[in-house]
Amino acid sequence: MDGKAKLLGRVLSALALFSGLVGIISFVYYWDPTRTAIKRLQASDPYLYERIDPKSLKVDPASLLFIKGHNDAEAVRRKLISVFWPEGRLPTGKQPLSVVQDLRSMAFKDRCPNPAREDYTTRTLGCSLELYDGLENLAAIELLTVATGPAYQPRVSHFKPKNGNRRLVVYHHGYAGTHQDQWRHIRRWIEKGYGVLAFDYVGYGNAAPGVDYDGAAYLRSVFEPITVALNHVLEAADYREINMVGLSAGGWVTAVYAALDPRINKSYPVSGVLPVYLRRKKERAEPQFFAPMLEAATYLDMFVLAAYPEGRRQVQFFNRFDRCCFNNTRGKLYEEDVAKIARSLGGAFKVVVDETHARHKISRWTFEEILKDMERP
Repeated sequence: MDGKAKLLGRVLSALALFSGLVGIISFVYYWDPTRTAIKRLQASDPYLYERIDPKSLKVDPASLLFIKGHNDAEAVRRKLISVFWPEGRLPTGKQPLSVVQDLRSMAFKDRCPNPAREDYTTRTLGCSLELYDGLENLAAIELLTVATGPAYQPRVSHFKPKNGNRRLVVYHHGYAGTHQDQWRHIRRWIEKGYGVLAFDYVGYGNAAPGVDYDGAAYLRSVFEPITVALNHVLEAADYREINMVGLSAGGWVTAVYAALDPRINKSYPVSGVLPVYLRRKKERAEPQFFAPMLEAATYLDMFVLAAYPEGRRQVQFFNRFDRCCFNNTRGKLYEEDVAKIARSLGGAFKVVVDETHARHKISRWTFEEILKDMERP
């Protein structure tokens, strides 16, 4: 009996040792500094993370900028808006179809209608409310339903602080996930007194089911919910400054929407947008290459518009060692030319490169940089 007990003890000790080693190896492998080193070693070509492709250096960014002054900026914005809204103006008078004052007060079956069908990319806010438990400065979670057509009625989350700083963060998520992926950042904003208006990309989470891609109508379904939700919250709450943050495809939405709507004071696209000439294969999502949009304004012009009129600014963030896309330091190639025009129009533009990790995300470092910039006058 003693022999069996000793043998069992040795087996258990070996298993514990093995589990400990696996845990240590996993931690080291997924630790951001280690992952960064691994990604650099695994680079498929020298232009992925470390160097800039010489072809990109041959393009003069200034030659792609139509906007040179105030009149150009006004004309380009009107033309860009007309691509999505033929009447030539944002629908700033349109309101949501319905407003739930506080999602947390609804019966569970209404908050989370299909819990068994929820997965990583389709989970709704109603099935994720526990992420915001214990948040003392959270007064309510409004749920706005917006209609952009008979077949598409996305829902938008509005997190209202008890003690607010009169500033709103518009957060837009990208593909293959929902804004619940950013719950830690959302909680932090609320703790700091910010209201948060959170969007999922078309076809995901609170924005599912989506709509088929068909050009201008599809893109209107991307942008119009932001306009309508802003119409509501600016009428119902005392917000004096609007900041917009987006990740991945949400970063692209942020860059374009900030060009369309001057109500956005500061915008922060993260790992989601580059001018066409700098894009690689994984960065060519079809909606982002809609010809009428790019004929109305180049992406560089849109970046300028995000800093116009006076007092507005855009800061773009890129993860240099991003394992997905929008990596390296390519954004620095056009920073000076865009910033020069933005300054002449009374605005500001900047590109920041995050070298702290190798993931496709808003890192803690980037979040803190964004927060510091938001709190600047």
